[in-house]
Amino acid sequence: MTIFEWVVDNIPDEKLDEAALWIARLDSEEVTKQDQVDFAIWLQSDPIHAKAYEELTPVWAKLSTLSELNVLLEHEDIVPISHARTMTIESTVGNRGSAPSWSIKATLCFLILGFLALVFLEPKPDVYFTVKGEQKYVVLSDESTIFLNTDSLIEVHMTDELRQLTLLKGEAIFDISNDLRPFNVKTSFGSINSGPTSFYVADLPSMKKIQVYSGQIEVIPPVAKAILSEYDYKANHVIEGKGFELEAGQAYPEQIGEVSNTKPTWLNGMLVWKQVPLPEAVEEFERYIEGSFLIASNNLPNIYLNGSVAIGDTKTFLDMLSRLDVQAKEFRPGRYILRKKNLKSNGG
Repeated sequence: MTIFEWVVDNIPDEKLDEAALWIARLDSEEVTKQDQVDFAIWLQSDPIHAKAYEELTPVWAKLSTLSELNVLLEHEDIVPISHARTMTIESTVGNRGSAPSWSIKATLCFLILGFLALVFLEPKPDVYFTVKGEQKYVVLSDESTIFLNTDSLIEVHMTDELRQLTLLKGEAIFDISNDLRPFNVKTSFGSINSGPTSFYVADLPSMKKIQVYSGQIEVIPPVAKAILSEYDYKANHVIEGKGFELEAGQAYPEQIGEVSNTKPTWLNGMLVWKQVPLPEAVEEFERYIEGSFLIASNNLPNIYLNGSVAIGDTKTFLDMLSRLDVQAKEFRPGRYILRKKNLKSNGG
């Protein structure tokens, strides 16, 4: 078994190689602050980088443990397991007041083999992710489904007793089947317990949101936030047609507010805005493309977008901005600077 058989199959080998090099580099005593900065840049440049690093980190720890065990096994006082199995009963006769030394050594060897078996046979979660502009429909073994939006990452761990999922980032819509096993989704802002139901979760840097479309879910906040917060954090039961959205810096809502029961428009490949501030609309549009937009004018945040655009349709998006007197100058392929049309550049 190789190191790459311990990790998920859908991470390219070259990404795993890069992650392994970074782990070795950061584990070195000669690591510098610039190394840490470069690592952070690498980690954020591609969602697969974070997943590859996360997958190989426990492997690195296991390899360290195995190297320690290897030294132990090579010690002269340790009897090889093949020898221990062939020892006869006569060989154990000696000092009757002490335990046979070979049996202790054999037991130690069996314990080591048991540890190695746990390391290699430890069940690993299934991992599903989408890159920018990609959406994915996932059917789980219990016939529950997940619709992953762009730039999302989720782990799925199914056992005989539990259905455990972790939304590491992004957006997803869950349609949960009727199963006796509990269904739990972990996010950065809480843990969601659910039976047969349909609900939406967004765990983005700029937005934390839950919306229930049918049935009922239970949302429990993280323990640390519950202890530090002024609110009385009991489990919140969110029913059909309700949900909440956290504002920037908000740990958890004291009350569950009623929101629209309409599913996100990105399910149909569209982005729809109604009086949405330009920076917010730009941020959402950027999640579906490889390019980016830099807002260079202080008065642009006062512009609001109304309308719709197909996901990834940059031309239509630029036309929409142009009608609002926003000029988009492409300074690199797919990279734009936004400013008011009536603003003149220095020297212009």
